[in-house]
Amino acid sequence: MTPGGTAFEPDQLVDAWLAAALADPRGSAYGDARSALFTAVREERNGPVARLLFGYCEHPDAEARCRTLQLLNDMSWGAQPWHVAAEHARSCLADPDGTVRRSAAWLLATADPEHALDMVREPDSPLDPVARLALVEAMFSSHGDLTGDAATTLAESLRTDPDEAVRLRAALAAVRVAPEEQWPMWEDLALSCLPSAGERLGGPGSKLAVRPGWWWSLALVRQDREEAAYSWASRLVAHPSSVARLAGADIARGALRRWRGAPDRLCLPLSAAVGDIDARVRSEAVSSICASLDASRLCVDVLAAVLEDPGIRTEAAMGLGRVGDQRAAAVLSGLVRTGFMARGFVEAVEGVIPPSTDPALWVDAAREALRAADKHCPENRWHTGCPLAGALAAAVSLGAAAAPLVPELVALVDTSVSSSQTCRSWVRRRALDVLAALGPAASSAAPALLRCLEREDLADTCAAVLLAVTGERTHAERRLDQLPDTVRAMRRVLPLMERLHLYGGLAPRHAERLSRMAQDPRRLHPRAMRLLWNVQGPGVAPLLLDLLPDYLTDDVFGLETCALLGDMGPFAQQVVPVIEALAHRCTRIGVNTGDEDEELRIDEHIARAARSALERLSPAHGASQC
Repeated sequence: MTPGGTAFEPDQLVDAWLAAALADPRGSAYGDARSALFTAVREERNGPVARLLFGYCEHPDAEARCRTLQLLNDMSWGAQPWHVAAEHARSCLADPDGTVRRSAAWLLATADPEHALDMVREPDSPLDPVARLALVEAMFSSHGDLTGDAATTLAESLRTDPDEAVRLRAALAAVRVAPEEQWPMWEDLALSCLPSAGERLGGPGSKLAVRPGWWWSLALVRQDREEAAYSWASRLVAHPSSVARLAGADIARGALRRWRGAPDRLCLPLSAAVGDIDARVRSEAVSSICASLDASRLCVDVLAAVLEDPGIRTEAAMGLGRVGDQRAAAVLSGLVRTGFMARGFVEAVEGVIPPSTDPALWVDAAREALRAADKHCPENRWHTGCPLAGALAAAVSLGAAAAPLVPELVALVDTSVSSSQTCRSWVRRRALDVLAALGPAASSAAPALLRCLEREDLADTCAAVLLAVTGERTHAERRLDQLPDTVRAMRRVLPLMERLHLYGGLAPRHAERLSRMAQDPRRLHPRAMRLLWNVQGPGVAPLLLDLLPDYLTDDVFGLETCALLGDMGPFAQQVVPVIEALAHRCTRIGVNTGDEDEELRIDEHIARAARSALERLSPAHGASQC
């Protein structure tokens, strides 16, 4: 039965999954079919669906065999060993396709780790080098019990293995857990094998296709070896072997993600690597620099010099844009026109526009993208991002200069125009943000906004925007009065209260409602606390100081928290030690957005905001405020 409740025969389930996997493994059809297979196998592990999957291990198409083995690998976690799956994995270790052999090795290591370990240790292994290396990688990478002494023991048994790639993987596993006195031995072994064997690790079909530099970086981070990371990164990016230089760039990237001092220490070696003759090294060096705001600021001239290189132009432009360097404007505005999508792109657009001396460039780019909205959005694009995100970010960042875009924004907002796009609600809300920022300059949007009030999903936002555009409070007050006084409604209540406070202040009944909200900590995140401070002033300082420190390292509210504490001035003196600890720590704060480079930049933003708050909370500044 599918997640939607529709019953299918086992062969239909498997066929539907395979067809979707080969066509689009990111699509919803693939996800639904995969979920149905997991449900069926969970109910009966060696039942009819599982037996059909085992049969697909002999499918005539190599990609089908590979995907089947990978699916079985994912199903093997939790109830080990799975001997039947392991038996089919063993039979595929002799497959003529190397990708299939790697996938089979990873399945065997997951489904029957004890047998896999015996095969790795076997003196005269019948396995070919590809399958054996994959089995070694799988044992070191995925078997949860193979840590500490177990990993060291296996690595020691492979230290003199005839296969250089096996010795390399063993060394990188050992240096992650070995005692300090053994680090030089294992690192020397890794360095000796890296140039000739490094490219063999993480081949196609591996569950974790990780380059040796990343394993090395993880080892250094786990052992908290900051100075060693800088030393190895600098040493390897100057190595004669391009494989070693790539590993050096990978170690540098890992160091940037872990330690705040890394940009200063690694900007010179990474800048040199940007001019490498190997395209992969150049690309990784640019990507590493651009991952960090501090590194990008230190290397702006290096990044600007490669804006003509088509292979790395986009990455370099985004790095420059995020730190406000106008040399990236031409490239980034061109990407906005085409509906370009990438993580970090919106951040780059938002960073480069405020100091721009040529808003017309961005107005034209945003207009072209917005007018092509239907061409850009032929279907639901949630799983890849919105191609209008860059244009809308540009419009928001332009402020008053975005006034010429009002007709295009109204066309997006107007609910009288039918649209088949299931993601258009997000676009409309973002367009409403722009209209709100424009205020009276967007007065021509009022009729469309009134029509939007009829849509429940947009009514709250439209009421707030109408207030900003027309100055008329009636719609916002009426909408606020209609919303329930519950925790769940908080996210809808707060924007209306903020807008009403900004345009004439809160009515007595709404001020009383805000006071009631303050009595329930579940409703008080920093944005609500900001409104509370703006409305009630120092009288709520004790309450805020009890709650705000917990949000200092929050990826969503950290910046707002630092700004609010800075605004509280002498009333926030008791939290100065907490802010100092945040501002001056050596390692990055731990956030989880799913993108390690984005997490790095969040830490940099919060560290800078914390330092700014400290400057405002200094005794001299406090005295000037009193």
